[in-house]
Amino acid sequence: MPVHWSDYIDAAHRKIGIATFHCEQLNVALVNCRPPHDGRPEIPTQAFFEGAVVATVSAIDQVAQAANSALGLRLRAANLFDGASPEIEQRVPEFRAWREQPIGRDLRRLRTRMVHYSYGKSSSGNPSWQVEVADRNYTGSRELFAYAQAAASYAQELGAIASKLQQSLAVSNQAAG
Repeated sequence: MPVHWSDYIDAAHRKIGIATFHCEQLNVALVNCRPPHDGRPEIPTQAFFEGAVVATVSAIDQVAQAANSALGLRLRAANLFDGASPEIEQRVPEFRAWREQPIGRDLRRLRTRMVHYSYGKSSSGNPSWQVEVADRNYTGSRELFAYAQAAASYAQELGAIASKLQQSLAVSNQAAG
């Protein structure tokens, strides 16, 4: 059964909620974290951190896929975000400023390392870890919780954009149909 483009927007909103949930749970995990015996965070700490990052990037991809599906762009996964961005920006002008925030590229690069390779986490106190730099243009905190908060905030900004995009695409589809 084919997926309707609006289902991607709904899925993105859920992923934004998941990113926020993981961020909140990361804070709890850090409060309850034991001192590291090997310099690495405990599994729950790392899992909640990665959950915030992966859910945020998933939401980004789902919004891009909504535009791809609704507009018949026929973009491949490798070019989905970049290819859909001009179309999204045309319908929701504030998308451009959101997209140009340095954390976006950093998140995507870090997510790729999480999923396909490995990424560095260094202990910077007890219990605090710094995540490696994925994009030098992002100058925000590398501390796990602060970074997860920035990711969740970025995702929440996307939520407002996704809602506006959904309205625009619905009007376009009504006019075309």
